Amino acid sequence: MRAGPGATLARAPAPRAAAALGVVRGVCLTLCDLIDASAAKALPAFSRTHQLTCGACHTAAPQLNAYGRAFREAGFAIPGPARGATPSPANDLRTAMESRVSFWVRGPVFQRSDFRRGPDRTLAEVPSDVSLYFWSPVTSHSTLLIEGAMRTPDLESNGSGGFSPSTYVGLERAFASTRLLSLWRRAAEGAAPAGPILTTGRFDPSAFFSYPTRRQQLHTIPGDTERSATGSDVHRFPLSPYAMGARFFGLFDRSGEVLLPTTESLFNTTGNLGAQLHGTVGAAGPLWAVGFLNGAAPEFPDLGDTIDPYLLLRYDFGGGALAGSVSALGNYGSGTAQVRFTAAETRDGVAGRRTLDWLRTGAAAELSWRALEIHGAVLFDELFRVPSALRDFDETSTGLSVAADYRLRPTWLASVRYDWMNPGGFDSALAGLDGPRSGQALHFQIRWLHLHGQTRPRSVPGLAALTLRNSVNLSPGGGDNPLRSWENTLVIGIDVSL
Repeated sequence: MRAGPGATLARAPAPRAAAALGVVRGVCLTLCDLIDASAAKALPAFSRTHQLTCGACHTAAPQLNAYGRAFREAGFAIPGPARGATPSPANDLRTAMESRVSFWVRGPVFQRSDFRRGPDRTLAEVPSDVSLYFWSPVTSHSTLLIEGAMRTPDLESNGSGGFSPSTYVGLERAFASTRLLSLWRRAAEGAAPAGPILTTGRFDPSAFFSYPTRRQQLHTIPGDTERSATGSDVHRFPLSPYAMGARFFGLFDRSGEVLLPTTESLFNTTGNLGAQLHGTVGAAGPLWAVGFLNGAAPEFPDLGDTIDPYLLLRYDFGGGALAGSVSALGNYGSGTAQVRFTAAETRDGVAGRRTLDWLRTGAAAELSWRALEIHGAVLFDELFRVPSALRDFDETSTGLSVAADYRLRPTWLASVRYDWMNPGGFDSALAGLDGPRSGQALHFQIRWLHLHGQTRPRSVPGLAALTLRNSVNLSPGGGDNPLRSWENTLVIGIDVSL
């Protein structure tokens, strides 16, 4: 008999994991030495341009502190009295590239996955997420950010009823932020940004949400497509926060790609084409953001014809050692997804497809107290215009994600996250994958951070991180449902930012 999740965790290959951990730490230290030896090119773009250390804006990268959030909300402008130098025009192209271009690589280098059915897997990998981004002031009132990415995205349908990973190369983000009503001058004089700021292009819409999608200490682990003993192409969906996922079985985006239940979607994507206007009520009141997006989970250069409006309200409270915020969200996608069905899935025996409307509402909260930070979000989704003839199709879904990060020491960070979803859609709609559909997972992680300019006062700011993570399925089960069929995943990963 196969042991349960607790025993699975205990039988993880400790010698191999320890050996891999030692090798990866050596690589990280070597990279850190290279960072020290190349001061002119080692700083991330924001730090280098404004002459700030990483700790000025981050509690533990990529999470932002209050100053970092104010910098982001001001359209990447120094809020209040500047701590470092203000950006000055570059004398030549080389200077501009050296000061405003950054590079970030992250992802697993070792992975051990145990499954309820089918073979367990041990893999040595190359980090799959690589980003190259450029940031620069354009005028005294606007800034530009362009981020190119090469990554392994959520599993994609391959046209033959199965799924396979596919390397994506393109623009993750490319947007301009314009401070209306001369906000750049007011911020430089020490006033809080109170007027509207316009963002246009491909941006991360949840940046101001109390639980932002992009700024996760536990990165998304790509899905597993090893064929099981029963013939399924999917062993495990990508491990991302369940609250941010599509959370429906059997949905497609407008380009015809399957929306997996854990695919980040709608307002909670890491990049979406659209426009946003945000500001505060008064000089220090609640933050508001209103905008529209282009589809459920579009990838550049996908340009659909949907306009999905959203409204965000966030209230910040406290300050000093104890601070936090609460957010409320409403996002409506008109014709932003499709459902396709066979004759056997309908009561009238007629096959077809239908474009659906999608409503997402929810709330999020964050709280920080000394070395502890807690983030959580609960989101509710409902589909409209679903054909009444469909059998066993649930039009609603709910997702919850709660994460906590604790700074053990200046260079050590412990993280835990709990994910739960009660998805909707078909009971059986992904290449024959069956139910039950609901799922929950618990993730543990310890992270070693090497922050230059903070851990070594004489060195230049930079980042190298080594992570040891274990994800446990709290509701494993039989069948071929990728939310249930996996039991445990042990990962060693790295982050390097130059």
